[in-house]
Amino acid sequence: MGHYCKFCGTTQPNERFSGKGHRNHVCKKCAAMPREKRDAIEEGMEIDSILKQYYCVIACFPFMAS
Repeated sequence: MGHYCKFCGTTQPNERFSGKGHRNHVCKKCAAMPREKRDAIEEGMEIDSILKQYYCVIACFPFMAS
């Protein structure tokens, strides 16, 4: 059983993660990407998370108002 890489979205064996990458859930291949590209991917994931929270609130709002 391996670990999940949050950038490439794959489950890989433990050997594919470095010490810090293990903790941060970033495989060695993704850790070797340019910093700007990783930052752009992370910003996209943050925006996606915010939108999911927003839509959840919108969907639940009619129930919360009553």
